[in-house]
Amino acid sequence: MDSCEYRIPQKAIIDSERILLDFPSGQEPEEKIVFWAGIRKGIYSTITLVIVPDAITSPGSIVVSHEANFSFVKTLSSRAVVQIAQVHTHPTSWVRHSPGDDKLAPFKVKGLLSIVVPSYCKKGMLPLRKCGVHRFDGKNFEHLPTRYVSEHFHILNGEQSELIDLRK
Repeated sequence: MDSCEYRIPQKAIIDSERILLDFPSGQEPEEKIVFWAGIRKGIYSTITLVIVPDAITSPGSIVVSHEANFSFVKTLSSRAVVQIAQVHTHPTSWVRHSPGDDKLAPFKVKGLLSIVVPSYCKKGMLPLRKCGVHRFDGKNFEHLPTRYVSEHFHILNGEQSELIDLRK
C-alpha cells in the first residue's frame, strides 16, 4: 500500500480518551472530536499535540464552526505543526465513515487521517485496529485495512504530547 509510519504517544491516546468520554453526569453520551497535530518528516508522522476544538455535539453528529476551525489553525501555526488526524466517536460499533462524516469533516487535506472510535469510546481506543482508520486521498476518505493499521501505527510509551483545549 505505502510505507507511511505513524507514531502516537500513549499520553495522546490517554488524553484523547479522556476528552472523548467526557459527559456531564446523567447526560446522554454525544459524539466527540479531537484533532491530532504534530510533525511530518519523510514517511514518519509523529503526534505531539491533542487539540480539543470548540464543537457543537449531539448523540449522532458533530459540527465544528468556522471560528473554531480558525482557532485550531492559529494554534497549528503558533506551534509550527500540521494536522495529522481528526479523531471522533460513533454511537455504535460501526466505524466506517458516514456520508455526514465525509461532508462535514472540518478539513480535507490529502493524507489527513480520520479515526472513528466505536461506542462513544466506552471501551477505549486500543488496540487502534478496532477503530475505523481512514485517510483522505484527495477525493474520499479511504478505509485502511486493519493489517495496515497494526503494522504502521505505533503507540509509544514514555513519549510526551500536549493537550490544548480550545473549548469556550
